[in-house]
Amino acid sequence: MSKVEPIRSAATIISSENVNVTSILSQAHKKVLVDHDVTNDEAVILALGYKAEFKREFSLLTTFGVSFSVLGLLPSIASTLWYSIAYAGNAGITWAYLVGMIGVLGVACSMAEISSAFPTSGGLYYATAMLSPPKYKAILSWWVGWSNYFTQVTGAPSVAYGCASMILALKIMVDENYVYHTWHCYLLTTGLTFASAIVASAPTKWLAWINSTSTALNLIFLFVSFVVFMGGNNRTEQGLPKFNDNNTAWAITNFTEWNDGVAILMTFMAVIWTMSGFDSPFHLAEECSNAQVATPRAIVLTAVVGGVLGFVFQLGMAYTIVDINEAVNDELGQPYVAYLNQILTRDRVIALTSLAIVLAFSMSFACMIAASRVLFSYSRDGCFPFSKYWSKVNDVTKTPVNAVWANWILGELLLLLMFGGVAIDAIFSVGAIGSFVSFTVPTLLRITYARNTFKPGPWNLGRFSYISGILAVSFVLLMIPILCFPQYKGKDNTPDMMNWTVLVYWGSMFLTVAWYYIYAHKIYLGPKSNIDAYNLVDESEDVAVIDGVISTILQFHDELSNKLPTLKGKWNFSFKIFRNNTYSIPPELASTQTTSTENKYLYTWVPSYLNDSCVTLIDKKTSAVFSHVVQEEVTNPFEFAIPNVHLHNGATSGLNDSFDYLVNQRLQSLWTQRQVIKGDGGQIYELENGNLIIRTANVTLHGNFRGLLIQLEIDHSKLDSVDVEQIFKDVTSRYDIPPGNLCHRVMDENAFDEFGDLALQYAEILNF
Repeated sequence: MSKVEPIRSAATIISSENVNVTSILSQAHKKVLVDHDVTNDEAVILALGYKAEFKREFSLLTTFGVSFSVLGLLPSIASTLWYSIAYAGNAGITWAYLVGMIGVLGVACSMAEISSAFPTSGGLYYATAMLSPPKYKAILSWWVGWSNYFTQVTGAPSVAYGCASMILALKIMVDENYVYHTWHCYLLTTGLTFASAIVASAPTKWLAWINSTSTALNLIFLFVSFVVFMGGNNRTEQGLPKFNDNNTAWAITNFTEWNDGVAILMTFMAVIWTMSGFDSPFHLAEECSNAQVATPRAIVLTAVVGGVLGFVFQLGMAYTIVDINEAVNDELGQPYVAYLNQILTRDRVIALTSLAIVLAFSMSFACMIAASRVLFSYSRDGCFPFSKYWSKVNDVTKTPVNAVWANWILGELLLLLMFGGVAIDAIFSVGAIGSFVSFTVPTLLRITYARNTFKPGPWNLGRFSYISGILAVSFVLLMIPILCFPQYKGKDNTPDMMNWTVLVYWGSMFLTVAWYYIYAHKIYLGPKSNIDAYNLVDESEDVAVIDGVISTILQFHDELSNKLPTLKGKWNFSFKIFRNNTYSIPPELASTQTTSTENKYLYTWVPSYLNDSCVTLIDKKTSAVFSHVVQEEVTNPFEFAIPNVHLHNGATSGLNDSFDYLVNQRLQSLWTQRQVIKGDGGQIYELENGNLIIRTANVTLHGNFRGLLIQLEIDHSKLDSVDVEQIFKDVTSRYDIPPGNLCHRVMDENAFDEFGDLALQYAEILNF
């Protein structure tokens, strides 16, 4: 029989240089060791410093589906039509929309390039930290993270509010006796957001299907609505031409007290808010396959398709609208429904509004999905209070369910603004300004401080990158103050007409920055890796990667199996380490003996043949057997409890660490590579009518093959008359077992302790 050779398993080394990214690991000069083959997507996310926690079940199409649903052209246009026509009339939905769309496309293309370089769920704020000067990365990423979060958390409530308003507008239309109250709208909006949160809590695979369906409905309903109001309008029955002439459709009608130029710029708020969903693929990057390419493509595709279709749709509205003033002054603030009333029969108005309502609901849960990923990713780095709860991935759905419901609760609080009259309108403008601030800061850093150090991903703009960045930054710098302008100025700017964006957005940002400087700067230093420390090594450290060999322990198992007629089953052991915790010692015991003040480790093996028990060795002196449901002996039977002596030595079950952590902390010299040995769990062989049992297992410690562990069990009565070493030699010779170290020492020559002696022998052989 050939000699059994050590088993080796290939370790994969991931570094930022391998995948050409700038990350928190590259800045810390660390690389990652993983014990399995990785895909390119997993390699990239590991190099960026994060575990792969999501299933990658989104494709380019389904990712586009989510972002297009968040874009929600029809409900977005319906909800923001007031901002388009109340400032500059038809110009706001024709050529002004087209001009604004060009600026938005510049922002989208620049963001897409950054998403290819940093495909993480928290991409915008992560990119900001990586592109910033080290001195300012924490505060800048903090600002961008919170700004983007305000955008996301207001998304679903604002969409649901618009949806509820359209539903109540239909109620007013069909029921002349109905009297509108604000609380009606609040409760209806609450119901819509609650349903959206339920949908957003579903598994990724379901979400991908739901959003693919939503994308199809968006396109179909948009087309149907366009055909109906273009071909089925009743303008001729009112003595009007079928369509407005060009002068009317493209004309500026300035309803503000600002000049025409400012009025046009103010209409861009609708363009920005309508198209703001194109960042959603960025937040889904960790759930998307081929993320470095699919994510930026989905961003650009969303912006282009949304921009073009939105322009064509609103152009049709400009050629068919009858009275802009009437639409703007609709009592429920729903100019879209008022517009439809001007040109369609009642049944058609109800039908088209219903289509917008359905799409608004799908848009609401798509916004909820994107917002939950933002809260999850930022909480993963400790940006928020109680971050450990919001960064948890649900074990069943594999999605951040806690983050979904945290956002829902906060959204409900924001919706209370509707009882403050026009203050509720601020959630629309906050979404616009917050999104574009967060979208553009990383772009600004890329074209300035990081211009020569930025590492573009596989999708990039090449020589047009700088031009796109300049366009994006210039557009946003122009729009930030414009988005805060009220419609009227001077004495005409009453509280009812005030633009509350200044207070809602900038006030909130002031509080977050104040919180950062008062306290959060002590705990938040920027994005941080969630990869376990024992998986990280210095970039300068040489790491051996040894391929597996054919002649392994499995060969030995096979050969031994062929010689032995009886195969009883499998045997394996795992390690559990229990740290000392003197404070958890029961009071009944603490006062009786002196407890240890030093940390001790209990090396615990769990053999499958011991019926759910484990063998524990403390400092190679004391041992015991107890069930997996660890209990103190004070109030429980001895056979199911930790013996008192364990507790007196300061050993408790309170905090168990992984064996990897122990190796990293106490056995640094063994650290050469990470590996997993597959298929070598061990075998049990019963020989000589049950008088001899051989158990085998392959033992490795992180790159070091520790040997083939062979346990021989013989009739205990023979120990008095037969030398144990000779028995071992006879057995190994008889069955061609390779030679190795031998331990038959016992803990107490005068007191036989089967499991305690076994634990001691394991520790000796494995050189603990």
